[in-house]
Amino acid sequence: MIQKYVLNFVPGKMPIRVRASQYDKSLRIIQMEIMNGDAPFVVPEGSTVLVRGTKQDLTGFEYECSYNSNIVEFEIRDQMTIFAGRYPSEIRIVKDNKIIGSANFEFDIEESPLSEDTIISETQLPLLEEALEAASEAEQYKLDAEAWAVGERNGVPVSSDDETYENNAKYYADESNESANDSAQSASDALEYKNDASASADSAEADALKSEGFAVGKQDGVDVGSGSPYYHNNAEWYAHLAEQGAENSGYAYFEVNENDGQVYVTVTEELDSDLVFHVNTGNGELEVIVL
Repeated sequence: MIQKYVLNFVPGKMPIRVRASQYDKSLRIIQMEIMNGDAPFVVPEGSTVLVRGTKQDLTGFEYECSYNSNIVEFEIRDQMTIFAGRYPSEIRIVKDNKIIGSANFEFDIEESPLSEDTIISETQLPLLEEALEAASEAEQYKLDAEAWAVGERNGVPVSSDDETYENNAKYYADESNESANDSAQSASDALEYKNDASASADSAEADALKSEGFAVGKQDGVDVGSGSPYYHNNAEWYAHLAEQGAENSGYAYFEVNENDGQVYVTVTEELDSDLVFHVNTGNGELEVIVL
């Protein structure tokens, strides 16, 4: 859209009023025909033409214009229309850093019915439907919270295809407690095994002493006393007796007395088997049968 105006550089003329709507920009073109009294004012080649103004917040704007002969054009920019109301502006022509002409005009910005920072409603649902939807979402959040906490929804255990199945706080707490109990039981078992091993060692030591006693009549290498159950009651002692018995086999000891021509023989050591001995009395041999 092009809006055309005539702007006179001769002072004292009534300023023109350029109308626009708040927040307009870019697509609106302002074209001004520059006059010097009744004659056109041709913009010299090499000049810079500026549109300048002071906004309602007392900050300014300045933009360069295009020109051809005495026709100047500029686009409406957002800084020109950001505030509603009227504010002074000008077209200024500069060449070689010198102002060779200027003329004032007035921006008249009509207020927009909708501020740019107003939140636009994007929903068309009635408030009741929105409230029901919010309530439904809240209920779902409640069920999800219950599932993640204890693996249940409305007090009913979740199914195996639920993402919270064996994947919730209660499940992991129970698993942790079970692991702790298993660890405690393992420690108790280890202590019991230790005590059993200690008892077995003590028993083995006692058995070793007993074996030593029955074998050689000693305890820890020391001969047992006469009050010990192993005294003269062990393998070594019986082996000694057997050895003595073997050395003395075939002999018996008797006392022989002669009285009135009779010879009396008394056995001084008892034998366990029937043996026949020949006793030399000096007056001949006697045959003695020991029963």
